[in-house]
Amino acid sequence: MNCRKWGNGVVANIIIFIVSLIGSTIQVHAQITPGTDIWLADINDGFALTNHRNLTNREGYDNQPFFLPNGDMLFTRELTTKNQPQTDIFHAALSAHALSAITNTQESEYSPTLTPDKNRISLIRVNNEGKQHLWRYSFPYDKHASVSLLPDIEPVGYHAWINEHAVLLFVLGEPHTLQRANLLTKESEILDRDIGPSLYRIPEELRMSYTRRVRNTSSVNQSEDSETWQLMALNIKNNQIEPLTELPKGAYYYAWTPDQKVLAAAGSTIWMWNLKVPSQPWSAQASLSKHCPAGITRLAVNASMTTLAYVCNRT
Repeated sequence: MNCRKWGNGVVANIIIFIVSLIGSTIQVHAQITPGTDIWLADINDGFALTNHRNLTNREGYDNQPFFLPNGDMLFTRELTTKNQPQTDIFHAALSAHALSAITNTQESEYSPTLTPDKNRISLIRVNNEGKQHLWRYSFPYDKHASVSLLPDIEPVGYHAWINEHAVLLFVLGEPHTLQRANLLTKESEILDRDIGPSLYRIPEELRMSYTRRVRNTSSVNQSEDSETWQLMALNIKNNQIEPLTELPKGAYYYAWTPDQKVLAAAGSTIWMWNLKVPSQPWSAQASLSKHCPAGITRLAVNASMTTLAYVCNRT
C-alpha cells in the first residue's frame, strides 16, 4: 500500500473499518494488539483434540481461517508497511507445511471464501478511500481477472454464498444488517438487523445461518454481559427466518461441522450443539487454556472433519 498518499480521513476510515469488521473496539484491541494466531488440532473420535500446533506463531494479526475442499486453508494476514497496517490473503498448504501469499496488493483484503464454482475466491476489499466491497479474485491471483461484484453495496464486512447468483452479506452500520444480494441485478434486500459476523450455509440443507443479538432488557445495567447471541436459520427459498439456539454466554463466533453440529468458543472452552438433537443443551467439549489462555475467537473445521482451526488471542 502506498501509505505516503494516505490522508488523515482515509486512515480514519481504515481504522473504522477494522473496528467494525471485528465487532467492537474492545475486540479489536484484543485481536489486533497484541495479535492473533491460528492453531490447528487433529479431531479424533468423540471430538477429542490432539496434536495442537501453532500454524502462524508470530506477532501480528493472522485470522479468518477458511478450509478449502482439499484440506488446504485460506486466511487473512496483517502486514505492516511504513507503520501502516495492511492485510493480504494467504494460502496454507497444510500437507506440505507451506504458507504463501495469494495477494500482494495496494488494497487490503479480508474474509476469503471459495466461490460456488470452486475455482476462484471471493473476499472483502478495502480501497484507498476506505470503502469495502465484495470482490472476486482468480486463484492463483491475477489482477486483470479481479472483479467487483456489487459495486453499489458497501460497507460489506462478511459474506456467504447462497448460489452462483445470490450471496448473503453482513453490511456494516448502526445496526449491522443481514442482506441478500443478487449478482445479476446488483441489488440487495435487508432481511434482518443487529446481526453478528458469522454467515454460513447449514451443511446438507437449503438454509443459511447467522447470529442475532439478544439484549436482556430486564438487566438494570445494560452492559455487554447482558447480551447473548441467538443462532438463526434463513430458508433460502422463501427468506423465512427461525431461531435455532442461543450461543453459550460469552460466545460471539461459531462454526459448523460437516455433520450438522455447531461449535462456539467462550473464553478458552469449546462448546458443541447438535442440530439433529436440538433439545439437548450445549456441551463443553474441550478446554484449550494451555494453548489459548487469552481466549479463542473464530473456529473452522475441514470437510473430512479431521482438522480443527481455532484462533487464539495472543497474550
